[in-house]
Amino acid sequence: MQDRDANLKTIQSLEAKLQQEKSSQKMQMDRANERLKNYERALFDTRQVLAMKDAKIAKLESGQPLSSARSASSDNGSAGYASTPPPQAAYNSVPLPRDAPGNHWSG
Repeated sequence: MQDRDANLKTIQSLEAKLQQEKSSQKMQMDRANERLKNYERALFDTRQVLAMKDAKIAKLESGQPLSSARSASSDNGSAGYASTPPPQAAYNSVPLPRDAPGNHWSG
């Protein structure tokens, strides 16, 4: 009878520890998912800002005064500028984590 009570207490203690461990793991997963969502939001916001800046740069480059300033600077040793890919290509090549949970953005 005494062994049975001791075994029941041990089982209850182990079940409580197991429940506590599950709760701890769930909390860690929730925190990791929240960090992932924050990362994705920051990435989305960064891409949005870059797109706006690219549009602004394209608008400024379409004007004549800026073009003549660029050609003058290419004479000063920055000839490699013309061979660099457009900024859009740089961040379009970075894949989005589309399969990540909580990803609500398309990009």
